[in-house]
Amino acid sequence: MKKVVIVGAGVAGLGAGIYARISGLESVIVEKNSFVGGNLTGWERDGHAIDNCMHWLTGTHPKTELFKIWNQVGMLGERVTLCRPESFADFEHNGQRISLYRDPNKTLTKMLSISPEDARESRRFIAAVKAFGRMQSDVSRAPACLPFYLRYRSMSLGDLASRFKHNLLRRMITDLFSPELSALSLLFAYGAFCIGNADLPYGGSKAAAERMRDRYLQLGGELITDVEVEQILLRNKRAVGVRLSDETLIACDAVICACDPFVTFGRLLPDRYMPKKLRRARADVIGTPLFSAIHAAFSCDESSELPKHSTVIDCRTLDLDGRRISHLVVKPYTKSLLPQPNGRAVLQVLIFLEDRESVRWIELSRNKEAYRAAKARFGRAIEQRVLSRYPSLKSSIKLLDVWTPASYVRYFGSSNGAFMGFAMKAGHALRYRLTPRIHGLKNVRLATQWQAIPGGLPQAVLQARRAVKTLPAPGSIKIIKITPVVSEA
Repeated sequence: MKKVVIVGAGVAGLGAGIYARISGLESVIVEKNSFVGGNLTGWERDGHAIDNCMHWLTGTHPKTELFKIWNQVGMLGERVTLCRPESFADFEHNGQRISLYRDPNKTLTKMLSISPEDARESRRFIAAVKAFGRMQSDVSRAPACLPFYLRYRSMSLGDLASRFKHNLLRRMITDLFSPELSALSLLFAYGAFCIGNADLPYGGSKAAAERMRDRYLQLGGELITDVEVEQILLRNKRAVGVRLSDETLIACDAVICACDPFVTFGRLLPDRYMPKKLRRARADVIGTPLFSAIHAAFSCDESSELPKHSTVIDCRTLDLDGRRISHLVVKPYTKSLLPQPNGRAVLQVLIFLEDRESVRWIELSRNKEAYRAAKARFGRAIEQRVLSRYPSLKSSIKLLDVWTPASYVRYFGSSNGAFMGFAMKAGHALRYRLTPRIHGLKNVRLATQWQAIPGGLPQAVLQARRAVKTLPAPGSIKIIKITPVVSEA
């Protein structure tokens, strides 16, 4: 039986391992951390569950191909409960409020009541959301999306927002993501949510990753943790094995690199093998920028005052490394989604950072005392602003954790702390695609979210499947029936 070594046990690595086993390949996954999932992970602080990754999972609609894939790799299954919130996100500004409801007609009604003068643009927005949603559950509807795609493909969210006159509607368009991102990012995501294709499995990121791990092990795969692949050993343009950080050598017939590509090229493989498209994309800070985020998580009482969904709130201006921030995205993690202590909840705040801002946090982390102090100041500043909006939490709120781009570098070796691939900028996204094959190497493949824009969990698992399909393997990948794995969550 041919043997493949997979570098990294994130979604792409676990997915590649599962498809390798289904294809009849012996599979060994090597993971540097003690846990699996990569960015799809969570952890505990003082008994509270913190979620690092999933705000929604694309592919939860039963009629989509991605739903079948998630079931096959263990992410979803008959015994996995899906949480289906009423709203994709809520927005508050100057005492007014609007939600992106699961029923887009309800959203439209609210938009029209808030700003009748924006009726034309509001109807266009909701029509596009419906069209992109229907296309995801029925690909035959794709031609009907073409007019909407042509209309919005070159628009950023900032461009789209500028078409609205009312400030709350403009904030609804720009404040959940970032004004520089493609307008298609919101239209696709909200459209997916409206048709039930962007929900959350109970237990969140950590439980989802562990279900994939269990599926892989159930298929007979081997998993090695707490040790790092330091080099892919090459001979005559072929990988013949890998060398681990404990000096172990593993011989193999193929290697799949499912780690950050900027770890793959220059560390595991000579830099000359880096695909030209990837090199150009990394250098293009305007068209294909990197981004990361700084996060804070708080414990608080589970009360009726807590937001029920991801909510964008006004806040006193926060000066974050020279950038003035006047709103925060807060998300509750209650026992309806994650197991939390009785009567308690976790409230998380995320602020996206540009590449240059991420670099500053990474550089700061080299001085442990200064880094720790900066995180503490950030936590206090966010806590003050959360309490300004939710004052009843004052007696119960407690900072649990702050993590930054430096955290992603430490655990995942990610380029400048980027936890997703390149940002989806207007007019750029669909021009970038990377094949799993690496020019000049016969049996080394890429399987990462970085091979298409946007990245994320769907791209990670799809690229894993593609990578295995391109290997010289006995037989092709077929969908097989596997007994569902029950999550402990």
